[in-house]
Amino acid sequence: MSQPWVSQYDLEPIQNQDHSKKVLQPNTFHGYNVWGFQNEDWRKNIVKGEPEQPDKEFYHGSTPAFVIENLLKMYNPKSVLDSMAGVGTTGFVCGKYGIECDMFDIYPYPKWNVQEGDAEFIEPNKTYDLIFNHIPYLDMVHYGEHESDLSGMNETTFFHKLERIMLKNHSLLNNNGIYAVLVGDWRFGKKLIPITAKTTLLALECGFALQDEAVKLTAEQKSTGIQEYRAAKFGYLAQTFDMVLMFRKE
Repeated sequence: MSQPWVSQYDLEPIQNQDHSKKVLQPNTFHGYNVWGFQNEDWRKNIVKGEPEQPDKEFYHGSTPAFVIENLLKMYNPKSVLDSMAGVGTTGFVCGKYGIECDMFDIYPYPKWNVQEGDAEFIEPNKTYDLIFNHIPYLDMVHYGEHESDLSGMNETTFFHKLERIMLKNHSLLNNNGIYAVLVGDWRFGKKLIPITAKTTLLALECGFALQDEAVKLTAEQKSTGIQEYRAAKFGYLAQTFDMVLMFRKE
């Protein structure tokens, strides 16, 4: 793997002179956290990216189109809101099915109709059947310098802000509407920060009921090498999935 890519995740990378090796210390790399497979043939079963999905590489970790596809098929919403829309994947998928979709982000993306707006403060003057948020995984990726950017906040401030966003989303949902969150945990140094668990508990405290959850396998990361590098250095299992949490407004 390239040194510049490693340096984005590790300020003090271990120097590895033998670039032919996939991991730095094979004896400390314990494998992936999808257990029960004899080999990595499971990768061929992961849904591939939508080739027409616009600008999906603009953000690191853009929402795969199939996540939105599945939510639309499950809940058949007539109106959708994505208030952390990034490059507009949610609107792209909704457009294929003729579903009304409003999109906001603190970093607007006019090319695909993503309007400027802080998820905590938007006032669209309507309610929705489905709201989707792909939240930052704390500061794993720092997206920009906006004061309301969750990826620039410490853990305490992050969850206080997320709570206010959830309360806003609760007010913008129709009765029995669905609030879906794509989220993953953040391994920092030698500890795992359970963002998924904390997000779940926070949503329950905000008046949502957990309707369902799904594992989203990670297939389109830029390199498995960075996963194995960090897992080997710090002694944890390499991450292969995020979670889609589906909450219902009761």
